[in-house]
Amino acid sequence: MTDCAALLREAPQARRAAVVGGGLLGLEAARGLLRLVPEVHVLQLLPQLMEQQLDPGGAEVLRSTLEGLGVRVHLGRQTAAVLGRDRVEGVRFADGTALECDLLVIAAGIRPNVRLAREAGLPVERGIVVGDDLAVPGFPGVHALGECAQHRGRTYGLVAPAWEQARILADRLSGARPNAMYVGSRLATRLKVMGVELSVMGLSQAAGERDEEITFADPARGVYKKLVVREGRLAGAVLLGDTAPAAALLQSFDRGIPLPDNRAALLFHDQEGAVPIRVADLPDEARICDCNGVSKGALAAAAKSGCGSLEAVCAATRAGTGCGSCRPRVRELLEAWRAGVSEGKRDAA
Repeated sequence: MTDCAALLREAPQARRAAVVGGGLLGLEAARGLLRLVPEVHVLQLLPQLMEQQLDPGGAEVLRSTLEGLGVRVHLGRQTAAVLGRDRVEGVRFADGTALECDLLVIAAGIRPNVRLAREAGLPVERGIVVGDDLAVPGFPGVHALGECAQHRGRTYGLVAPAWEQARILADRLSGARPNAMYVGSRLATRLKVMGVELSVMGLSQAAGERDEEITFADPARGVYKKLVVREGRLAGAVLLGDTAPAAALLQSFDRGIPLPDNRAALLFHDQEGAVPIRVADLPDEARICDCNGVSKGALAAAAKSGCGSLEAVCAATRAGTGCGSCRPRVRELLEAWRAGVSEGKRDAA
C-alpha cells in the first residue's frame, strides 16, 4: 500500500512512465499508470511477455492487444542503469541505448526470503529444500511451505499451492493424516491482465514428441486459445481474451477425464461436443476458487446453511478472497441455487 500511495502521489506530475518487468505485476502496474500518465512503457528482459503463463503465440497476441490499449512494449531489453541524480530522468539499457522517463516502477520478479534459513545452516537452493513430507532433510522438526520452500526443484509463486501445502502439513502435525504427502501442485489460475481475461492451467507448451497442441488465434479480437494434450488427457490450456470454456476445461484438467476425439470443440463452448460450462452443471467436487481450493459442494453447503448473499458465501468459504477472479462463478452458482436448478433441486445442493 505504501508503494501504491507513492505512485498515486507522483504519477499525476509524470509525463512518461517506465515499468521494468513484463510479468503479471508489471502489466498491472502499467495498466494503473495508463490512467494517470500520458505515456507508459513496459521494459521486458525476455523476448515475450508473461513467460511464466504464456507460450510465445499467446504472448504475441497479448502484446498486440496491450499496444492497442496504449502501452508501449519493449521486448528483449536489459535495463542496466537508472539515470538522474536527484530524481529519475531515464534508464539505460545494456546495449548502450536509453529511454527518457520521469517515473520508474520495478516489477522484475520475486526471490524467496531464505536468509534466516541459510544462516541456520538449512539446505537452500532457490528456496528452502523440503521433501514430500514438507520437512527439511536432516533437520528433524523443521518444515517449510509457501513461497520460501523448494519442493522437487520447484518454487511456487501462487497462493493455491501454499494453502495445499498448509493443509497437508497441518494433517501431518495434528495426526489427522500422519502419512499425508505433498507431491506437487497442478497449477491453474484465472487472471485479468489490463482488463483482458486470461485463464491458464498446466503446461503452456508441449513437453514431448507425443504431446498434442490444438491452437486457435484471432489477433484482431485479442483471442488466443490452446490445449496441450498428453495420452488423451488435458495436460494444459491457455485461454486469452475468451475464457468461457475455462470452467469445463479445469474439470477435465483436475480429474484427468479422457478428452473427446474432437479436441478443437473444447475451445468453443457453443460447439457441439464441447463439455458443459455452466457452474450448475459441474460436480460437487469441482473447484470453483483456485486460490483457496473451494469446491462447488462447499459453496452450495454455505448457501444451504443460510449464506444468502455473495459476500456471505465468500466470507464463510474464503472463495473470492484471493485474486477475486472466481467471484462471477460464485455468483452464478448462488443464483442457480436460489432458482433451484443446481444439481436438479435446491434440497439436493
